[in-house]
Amino acid sequence: MADEQNTNENNPEEDSPKKTLPHFHDTLSKYIRRIELAEENADLSASIITSDDLYIPALTDGPIKRHQIAWRLYELSMFYIVKADPGTTVEEHFHDEDVFRLLIHGSLKVTAGVEKGRMQKQMTEWQWFVVRAGTPYEIEADCQHGYVALGGYRMRCRPEQIT
Repeated sequence: MADEQNTNENNPEEDSPKKTLPHFHDTLSKYIRRIELAEENADLSASIITSDDLYIPALTDGPIKRHQIAWRLYELSMFYIVKADPGTTVEEHFHDEDVFRLLIHGSLKVTAGVEKGRMQKQMTEWQWFVVRAGTPYEIEADCQHGYVALGGYRMRCRPEQIT
């Protein structure tokens, strides 16, 4: 045992994390093409589109994995970190543009659509979803942790109340 400890002390590189220089190369055209291929296999008319609906396999470069978000984020220009306290409910409303959310911490339930087309999705950390333009929706934050999300909009963040 003492010899093992001495070996590690004499050679600290054995305990240090591996260092790597990524050899990853990508272009916007390839990035967009992966999104287009994912869209071909998805129902883009749904009230809510999630990271499960638009899937792109991880891009792997040695020990590093990149998970591309399969939504056209390059079309968005306004981003916010949104924090909701535990048990918060954002009442039903809609936006006149698609609304993007990436859950960073916690969980939430989003309910969207009208009558027969109404759908509910439970979202957890590192999942994303989009509520389509004009779709009424509400969000219920997890009762224990609430949530933190990245929210994205194209031109304006102006919720419209349901009348």
